[in-house]
Amino acid sequence: VRVGRQQVPLASFFTFVLCGNFTTMGFEIKNSRRSDIVKMWGELANLLAKCPVIAKHSQFVLVPGPRDLTLGSADVLPRGRLPQALCSEMLKVVANCHLASNPARVCVCGQMLVIFREDLLLKMRRNCVIAPCEDETEDYNEHLVKTVVDGGHLFPLPMIEVTKALAALHLPVHVLMHAPAPRHAHCKQGSIYWKHDHALWLHPAPEVLVLADTRAQFSLTYGETVAFNPSNFTLDATWMVYRPGTREVEASSLDL
Repeated sequence: VRVGRQQVPLASFFTFVLCGNFTTMGFEIKNSRRSDIVKMWGELANLLAKCPVIAKHSQFVLVPGPRDLTLGSADVLPRGRLPQALCSEMLKVVANCHLASNPARVCVCGQMLVIFREDLLLKMRRNCVIAPCEDETEDYNEHLVKTVVDGGHLFPLPMIEVTKALAALHLPVHVLMHAPAPRHAHCKQGSIYWKHDHALWLHPAPEVLVLADTRAQFSLTYGETVAFNPSNFTLDATWMVYRPGTREVEASSLDL
């Protein structure tokens, strides 16, 4: 058994989770710009091809962001995966490349990791009616994690704006239950495919909750859940490493 483990490359134990937005173009792009996105993914694939052991043995999970071009409406949760046509070069080079939905769930060493790419803290603070009690903590990140985990839902925001917009268009509200909101009924918070609302549930609470946000990094433990935000890599070249064996989160960065 020991010899067999020694023959397995160390890279086979690595899982790389990349969260969008992957471009600054946004989802409302012209067909002429889609070739640019394909080219960008090709450049990343060429970079990974220079590390053949990682490209062959490691797991790569691509989670789309709020403004990525996906299979489905970008304004409705859960978001569909990235189109294979855009990431074709990545799929050729990386042996284990998974185009995930948003949110995504990954099971590692018997632990459930829930990954949600959304600027959730900003939206929660924008819709906050009663200021959170600061007697226990003044950390808004802890208030956010507590709200999400205790509520058992990744997106505890109201759908009032969408409902009003549908009413203004003289459309029945139940349309929202089965289809994405019309373009004129755009909601700043977002809307939900109610048939797939279970994808946003947190019952039971996961071992790891990744709230990928553009805000500053944080990591904390709430109950039995380890929660953290890797922040925006493009701003200061930072990311997070989770070690399932010890359930530790390590902040990492590059000196550019």
